[in-house]
Amino acid sequence: MCVNRCPGRALMREKIWWRGLEKHKLYFKRCRPVMARYLGCGICMKVCPIQKYGLQSVMEHYAETGQVLGKGTHDLEGFELEGKGYFGPGELPVFDRGFFDMPRGDTEEWAFENFKEKARAAGGVITDDLLQEFRDQVALGLSQSRDNLEMMEEVDYI
Repeated sequence: MCVNRCPGRALMREKIWWRGLEKHKLYFKRCRPVMARYLGCGICMKVCPIQKYGLQSVMEHYAETGQVLGKGTHDLEGFELEGKGYFGPGELPVFDRGFFDMPRGDTEEWAFENFKEKARAAGGVITDDLLQEFRDQVALGLSQSRDNLEMMEEVDYI
C-alpha cells in the first residue's frame, strides 16, 4: 500500500530480505529530497492501514473479506502536500528532475564553494565579514557527525 503512495517513488515494488525480514527497498536519494522539502513527509505511515486502523481491525477485515481495510479510499490513501495539492487514491505528485538534486560533498566543501562565489561577486574583495562567515560554516561542518554524512551516501532500507 505505502509503496504505491510514496510521493518520491522511493520505495521499490520488489522486496528484499534484510535482517531476517522481507522489506521494500528504500532509495534514500529519492526519499531525502521529499523529506527535506515537506517537513518529514511521512506519507508511507499516513497511508498504512495498520497505522490508521490498527493491526487487529486490519487483520479481521482481511480474514472476512480478503481485502486490505481502506484500500482505494480517500480516507486511507488521500494526502496533501503543501504547494502541490491533494492526491487521492492512484494519484501522485509530479516533480521536475531538479527536485531530486541534493548537495554533494561535505559541509566544508560547500562552505568553500560558497566563499569563492561570494568573493567573485564582490569583485575579488575579501572582507572580514566574508572570512568570518566562511570560518563559521567550516566550524559547523567540522562539528557535524561523520556518521550522518556517511549515511546520506548509502542506500538505506526500511
